[in-house]
Amino acid sequence: GEGFRERIEDADSSWNRLKDEVGFDLRGVFRRRELVPFVLIPRHVAQHHGDGEKLSLLSHLQQAHDAFVLGVHFAALALMRSVLEATLKVHYRARGEDLKERIENCQGLPRGVSKMALHRIRTLANDVLHFEKGRVDLPSNLEMELLKLLNALRALIEGAPAQTGIEPMCTSYS
Repeated sequence: GEGFRERIEDADSSWNRLKDEVGFDLRGVFRRRELVPFVLIPRHVAQHHGDGEKLSLLSHLQQAHDAFVLGVHFAALALMRSVLEATLKVHYRARGEDLKERIENCQGLPRGVSKMALHRIRTLANDVLHFEKGRVDLPSNLEMELLKLLNALRALIEGAPAQTGIEPMCTSYS
């Protein structure tokens, strides 16, 4: 009856508000969901980041993926930067005062990961996080850039060296 019709009109109104005012793009969500890379977490990486940890590398990575899928690109970038820093610090034992130095000092990056890509994550995230006027230089296709950088993070995590008690050496991961 009448209550059913009212609920449908409310739902339609809510959907239109979500779509028009918030800019929610359901087609984009489904498209990006198919694009987001599946990351095979090596056992030695997963051991450092248990399921119970609220602020683990894995939860940050999952939320970066979720933010990308939902089209919240700035949030995805901030989380990607966090994942990058934790991965370099914990799994590559990269030394340095800040992320820039850690990237420069990191040895044995796996195939498919360049220092340039890692710096790109760092600089884009820093620009977005600090958003100094006139300084943010976003690529024309931010979504495709993020996808490339998510794949670089994937290769970095999947290729993380096993800790052997000696200085870690990366082997290529294929």
